[in-house]
Amino acid sequence: MAELNFGKYKNKVISQVWEENKSYCQWLYTQPMIKNYPEIYKFLDDNLKNKKDYYMTFGKYKNKPLSWIIENDSKYILYLKGNDYVKENLTKLYEIVNKLNI
Repeated sequence: MAELNFGKYKNKVISQVWEENKSYCQWLYTQPMIKNYPEIYKFLDDNLKNKKDYYMTFGKYKNKPLSWIIENDSKYILYLKGNDYVKENLTKLYEIVNKLNI
């Protein structure tokens, strides 16, 4: 399995990083440089491509999937819908929560 040779998870295997911090993996997958690491990119692609869930990258539910938040704290979805930071900086999350009927 491919090991990261950069960043905060340097010298860790990508599957271990996946178990520890899915939101980091989600972010890493969107970085153009990751395509320079084919084994890591393939692992992330296999685990994230066409997945419907979104993993939080901040806040009290960091690393939790959006589906879990919907089931356990739907009021937080309302908070995300009205949050200017989410609207301006996390456009994918903003689009997802605004499609929800909560």
